[in-house]
Order: sequence, then structure tokens, then C-alpha cells
Amino acid sequence: MAKYWGEFNDAQKMYVAGSFFQFTSGGWSQLKGYDLSQSSGKTEEKKNPLANLLGKKDEEAAGAEEEKGLFVVSGVKASKPPPDASPLRTMQAELWEEKALLPDERRLCCERLYQQYQGCPTAEAGAVVLAAVKELAPLYETLSPMVKVLPVPIRACLAANLAPALAREGADKARMAAALKEGLGLDTPQEAFWKPVGSLTSKLIAEDKIWLLLDFVPFFATPEAEAKLKHFPEVLNATQAAVKATVPDLSESDVQLLAVDLAVTDYLGTATDDAGISPRLDMNGFLPWVKELAPYQLREVLEERKAFSASSRPKKEEKK
Repeated sequence: MAKYWGEFNDAQKMYVAGSFFQFTSGGWSQLKGYDLSQSSGKTEEKKNPLANLLGKKDEEAAGAEEEKGLFVVSGVKASKPPPDASPLRTMQAELWEEKALLPDERRLCCERLYQQYQGCPTAEAGAVVLAAVKELAPLYETLSPMVKVLPVPIRACLAANLAPALAREGADKARMAAALKEGLGLDTPQEAFWKPVGSLTSKLIAEDKIWLLLDFVPFFATPEAEAKLKHFPEVLNATQAAVKATVPDLSESDVQLLAVDLAVTDYLGTATDDAGISPRLDMNGFLPWVKELAPYQLREVLEERKAFSASSRPKKEEKK
């Protein structure tokens, strides 16, 4: 850096100096800048402020500056939060030195985890969310090949919502990471699950496919939970057929969205179980129930699902 410093213009020097503060862990406060150049702050008694600091003559100080100017920046580095700090502050501190996440990713993930924490019904559930911050770095390592495909808000949404499932006691993290890679297309998908599900959801938009990953990956935490996915492709296919028969004028993308919402929510039962996963209806009870739904009921479910997708979609931040 010293070799090229003299060749930098003012803007480049400011960028480098600012980067030292931006990318060091913890953040800074009370930032101040001082211009100690030979031409600044001259007085009759001592023309050069550097001479005041170093106790040198004006000529010696000027030589030390080499006519390049001297600028000093000072600040107070943030300290680790105390034990009684807010959960958000604690989670942010956990990621201060984490290189796998960019500053914006750290902020977005912590904000999403904090929202989940605020909605936890018990102290035990809250503890799982707090522990989930340690699962973010491994998740981002898994997601690293998707940097050019998934924008920052989508990656943060996926990581922050999957992390608590990884933090649960007894979760098979390696198996869940492998399932995530298969679901993202980074590894060869399972013939019995990911491949048929991918075919049956091919018309969904990217955000809805991300939500499917959030629904499915936690099932791979234990062999018992994974076994509940065995018949899902078959159930999803039959659900799509039932939806088409009842509401034949729906587009293929709407059929897929409605069918997968019904199958995930009412067959797998992911909407009602925070601690574990247990289906509400078995296949023999679920499919007849779907066939009995009236067209207006299916349309209502579809509109609710679309509204959910729109409300949960990460908003683009305004450029400053």
C-alpha cells in the first residue's frame, strides 16, 4: 500500500482510509478528522501544527510532511456488548469478524432473525433463534456459488429463515446442507424427491421457489422427518390434477402455486408446527378434502398465497 499511496489522488486516498473503518469489525463512533498539513493552522508563534505536536522546528516538520500534507483520523472502536445487551446487539456482535458475510448481509440477517426472536412464544424458542446466528456463516459458504444468481436480500432471507432449523438440537446439519445444495441445483438432485418436485414447480417465480426450500430443507434434519417427504411428489401431482379439474381456467403457474401451497400447508403441516414437523392429514385424508373444495375456496387460497408472496418479498432499498 505504501508503494502506491503517493500515486493516489485525494478520492482514492479517502476511499482507502474509509475502508479501514468500514470493513473492520464492530464499527466506530466519534469519528474526527484533522488536517495537520504545513499550510493549515498557521500562527505567528508556530506556523506548522505538526511542529507543535513533535516539538520540531518548522523546517524539520515540513520535511517530514514531504509537501504531501498530513491528515489524521481518530475514532472510538465499538466494544463487545455486555451480557444484558439487547438480542439484536448481541447477534450483530457475533458477526463482527465474520468474513463470509458482507456488511449489508450481516445487517439484513440480524434484522430478520430479530423479527423471528420477537415472535417466539417461549424462552426456549428464543434461545434457538439467538443460537441461529452462528449458523449463518456455514449457510453463506453453501450459498457462495449463487452470488450472481441470488441478490443480497434473497440470500439473507434464505439464510436467516433456515438458520434456526439448523440450530435446533439434534439437527443433521450436513444432511440439511446437502439437501439445500440439491434444491438449489448445485448438486445432482434426488430422483425420488427434488427432481419430480422441481418439474412440478417449474413455473413458480424465484421467490416462491426460495420459500419452498425453506419448507423442505428442515425435513432433512432427522431421518424420521425426512421420511414424511416420501409421498410428497405423488401428493403434489394429484393435488395439481384436482385443482385443474375444479378450476380449469387457472394458468399453469397459478395451478402450481396453489397446489404446492395446499400440499405444504395441509399435507405436510409446516404452518402449524414450530418445534417439530408432523403432518396434519395423511394422503388418504388430504386428497379427498382437496377435491371437495369449491372453486371460490380455491381462488381465495390462491389470492391469500399471492398476497403472502408479495408481502414477504424483500424490498429494494433506495439508493442514497
